[in-house]
Amino acid sequence: MTNISLSEGEPVIVGFAWSHDEQYIAIGYLSGKIEIWDATSNQIIFSLIGHTDYVNDLIWSSDDTLLASGSFDNTIRIWNISSQTQEHIFMEGFPDDIEWGKNNDIIVATFAFDSIIIGWEVQEGSEFSRMRGTLFDIDWRDDFDVLAMSVGNGEILFVNENLNYQPSLPLSFLTNDNIGSATILEWVVDNSGADLIIAGFTSGRVQIWAYPSGDLLFEQLTGFSASRENFDVLQHPISDISFSKDSHRLSIVTTGGMFYEWDISTSELIQQLDLNFSSFGGAFSHDGTQLVYADQNGAVQIIPISSHNTR
Repeated sequence: MTNISLSEGEPVIVGFAWSHDEQYIAIGYLSGKIEIWDATSNQIIFSLIGHTDYVNDLIWSSDDTLLASGSFDNTIRIWNISSQTQEHIFMEGFPDDIEWGKNNDIIVATFAFDSIIIGWEVQEGSEFSRMRGTLFDIDWRDDFDVLAMSVGNGEILFVNENLNYQPSLPLSFLTNDNIGSATILEWVVDNSGADLIIAGFTSGRVQIWAYPSGDLLFEQLTGFSASRENFDVLQHPISDISFSKDSHRLSIVTTGGMFYEWDISTSELIQQLDLNFSSFGGAFSHDGTQLVYADQNGAVQIIPISSHNTR
């Protein structure tokens, strides 16, 4: 792997988000400022000013025209990338996770401290649903008809696009062994077309589930042979996960600055690197071939992951 220095930046970087076309990186700072970087030329393009406290979540719309940002200032802001202006602001609380809905017409956000999840119509600026529950991370199925939600007790729950439970959906997946809450969820499709949910927990463990059966995949299933012991080696909460499209590789980065890559078919730990991260971890590009993070000096680094296939 080769490190590419992107910027010295401000002292404390607290979040990253890659655009879907891998051209840009949104960087959130402790000050509340957001910078948009060109990942190819390694140059800052512009800044987005509005938040008054640290930015903890950033997510691009699927067409990369809008950016949603959540902050400890108790707001979620929607930014127009072309005009570099703020289009909407939602004032509710400190969001843990934000996700765009189908066609980028809604956003859904979790507020663990307030034990709620809220959905908004973006253009109208109106709330369309509110649920109670201590929820952390969320992720949509590929067709956006089912939303997976991690709950404080370690469960993973499922609701439809209107944030309602329905009988046709699994009630929940139950984790075990006191492994903590899932702070990151990834809904992926393997090379056989099967739906899988990858969950990273506060304990540092990762689990792979089959959907909708709820089978916990520790042994061989749909080509997997992932032993429990191999996935117990992490010592810090998981910051991001990347799963290869050919179902062969799983890459993980932790908040403690560790990078791991496994061959899923053999359970072999291919790479284990200490990247000397800041405590806020890093983020994989959408195609899984690059990792961005802030080192202990506040410099932004991009690492190519040449062995990782498109997810």
